[in-house]
Amino acid sequence: MGANLELPQPVQQELLACLHDKAEGPREGLAGRAAVRFAHLSGIGPVVIKKYCRGGALRFLRSSVHFRAGQVRSEREFEVLEKVRALGIPAPEPVAFAWRGGRWYRAWLVTRHIENTRTLADISRVDEARAQTVARQLVPLVEKLIANGVFHIDFHPGNVVVDEEGRLSIVDFDKARIVTGRERSRLAERYLRRWRRAVIKHNLSEVLTEVLCSALRRRDIASH
Repeated sequence: MGANLELPQPVQQELLACLHDKAEGPREGLAGRAAVRFAHLSGIGPVVIKKYCRGGALRFLRSSVHFRAGQVRSEREFEVLEKVRALGIPAPEPVAFAWRGGRWYRAWLVTRHIENTRTLADISRVDEARAQTVARQLVPLVEKLIANGVFHIDFHPGNVVVDEEGRLSIVDFDKARIVTGRERSRLAERYLRRWRRAVIKHNLSEVLTEVLCSALRRRDIASH
């Protein structure tokens, strides 16, 4: 287990007990491939505990067991979250990561719960004008991710959440990585391609694509 703050022994035991509690299964659509549960840790408050699940055909055999080649998934996401938050990009605050096993392992990530939120995908289905405003607020955050070579490989409107005060956060940095060189020069297009595909596949408002494409294409032209 690793953490960004010292966890007293009772809190560690409390957390370990939570890891073994049954979580909600992987969700469909834009919700991502993770099993989650919500808990309240003493001295920390409400948290989200994410258990990593596999996609594809292997999910039917060993849905939560992963092959280790380097860092475990929870540690990688933990470190990326620390980096993007240090850049001033709003994202869930990582609390701890854990794994169990050796070459084959299970993994969990614990973050502070961002309460009372709606996804940009959900907003776009009921209030296009509001979705357009949120998409415009999202642009500088995406530009900062690109400028710093952070590739959020599952970037879509379901991973942008807005709280009751109108504050945005980008969530689910599983498998995100830092890219360099020629790969960084193509980063804006990769963000747009993933975003556009999700908007079309899930029949969301085209205004989401229009706002992001217009802004990032202008940025791409200016950078050349």
